Amino acid sequence: MSIFNKAKDASVSFGVRKLPWLLKVFGVIDVERYGHIDELNLISHEGKVSALITLKGEGEPTAITITYKKEVLGDNCILILNEIRSTKQWVNNLVEDFFKEEQRRLVLPRAIATIL
Repeated sequence: MSIFNKAKDASVSFGVRKLPWLLKVFGVIDVERYGHIDELNLISHEGKVSALITLKGEGEPTAITITYKKEVLGDNCILILNEIRSTKQWVNNLVEDFFKEEQRRLVLPRAIATIL
């Protein structure tokens, strides 16, 4: 992993943590509806994101790990969420029940996808 990739991943992680509304703007998720991001780490060369999120109504942060891959289609990029795991069993159950394979495919503008 190059120093450039490390710096890019750190910048993206910091930006999303400090400006979570950016995820909503790009149609990914409205994180603030569910809680707030305490920590976020992007490891793009591994296709992995890990986060600590304090969910509304929960006293302790929830750890979430997502593995992903990208597919470029023209000017867009499909972000495929391969695995979504949490330290809370109810979150894992929710993901399994409501995020079937077709719902784990997010269309992102190519400009956003290049940072992942």
